[in-house]
Amino acid sequence: MPLWPRVTGVARDKAVLSKDDAIRVERDLRQRALHYRAGYGFQAAHANRPVGFPVVSYQGRFINGKAINIARRFYYTPTRAINGMISPYFSPFPATCYSMCVQTRYNKQYKETVMQRIIQAGLGAMGQGWADCVAASDKWEAAAYVDINRRNLTAAAERHGMPKNRCFRDLATALRSVEADALLDVTPQGARRGLCMTAMDCGLDVLCEKPLADTLDNAVALATHAQKTNRTLMVAQNYRYQPAVQTAKRFIAQGRLGRVGYVGVAFHKGPRFGGYREQMPYPLLLDMSIHHFDMLRCILGQDIAAVQGKSVSAPWNWNKGDATVLAILETDGDVCVNYFASWVSRGWETDWNGNWRIEGEKGALIIENSDVYFSTKRATRRKVSPVKMTKTHQAWLLDGFAAALEKNLEPETSAGNNLNSLTATHAMVRAVQEQRMVLTQELLEQR
Repeated sequence: MPLWPRVTGVARDKAVLSKDDAIRVERDLRQRALHYRAGYGFQAAHANRPVGFPVVSYQGRFINGKAINIARRFYYTPTRAINGMISPYFSPFPATCYSMCVQTRYNKQYKETVMQRIIQAGLGAMGQGWADCVAASDKWEAAAYVDINRRNLTAAAERHGMPKNRCFRDLATALRSVEADALLDVTPQGARRGLCMTAMDCGLDVLCEKPLADTLDNAVALATHAQKTNRTLMVAQNYRYQPAVQTAKRFIAQGRLGRVGYVGVAFHKGPRFGGYREQMPYPLLLDMSIHHFDMLRCILGQDIAAVQGKSVSAPWNWNKGDATVLAILETDGDVCVNYFASWVSRGWETDWNGNWRIEGEKGALIIENSDVYFSTKRATRRKVSPVKMTKTHQAWLLDGFAAALEKNLEPETSAGNNLNSLTATHAMVRAVQEQRMVLTQELLEQR
């Protein structure tokens, strides 16, 4: 008789297992999951009664010289419950479920953590950085790698010890082959809609790179689909989660700057990415400016209401489309922003955040080379003590994503919330094409 009916049930909050018992439970459930995938054991009549619980397995690892215990978590949704016990009919579908937890107390010297499993799609240059962050995370472990480029796939697998049977050329095969809680989408934005919708349809929550989609229509469709499927879709707006931005945000929120009057942002870089970015019609606006627009929303706590501007293709521009913009943005809090940015700069460069000057009633808040200063006199400024952050950028996003799922909260950069940042970039494209002011709401109402 399988072990699981004796230790886990609908009416029980926790089940305490030994290490050996936990492994037996997982093995039994894996077998049932495989039967489900083969078309056996699933009773559609009970599919609307989701009750789930995580099952854990164990791997010994050494991190920073200390032996710790990593627990994997898999959600299974039973389709039937008998007398408070789980029936043998399982779907490996991480649908909405109760917070039941299988725990172990077999060895006190090990630190016990519950790791969620994430499939990563996209292992190019940016994807390799994400793979490193997942490997270092204490919240997530990679369930599988997906990339159409075999070289990228092999490089990531060798770097992080991913078995060949968990490396795939397409997401659909990965979803049929491994159990996972979420998808990390680091593919080019043109593939975003198909991959994210497929994952959400399979019950996975999604953390995707910015921008949310290649077109505003696709972005709205993704945000709508996340609501429809009751899945979390979080956008990786990592520039928010660094000391400079959080310090400026806190300074203004505390009222130390007074009412904000206007903002100036200067950004100048000359990267040569190659690939799809250099083929985009407006590479700076569509791939980079969204970071700065999202930073603006984060720092001021306001949305972007209107934009206007002029794009420039410098004589030495190596991109197919215009890569320089001079723009004015207006927020719903009546703050005007002068935005001057280029991706084909020569000579001295700003850092990736750009240099900011935020003028307020009580002085000027300056962000320069990712340091924050406050000035009330013409020739002096003092450095503002930065917000202390133990994790930043992608590492923060992975933790924030895990926390949002655990607490059932909408992430700060959910697809729905992020629509304003993306809409502002597309409104700017419309503004430079038509040489007029464009309201962000105007674009959304046309959807």
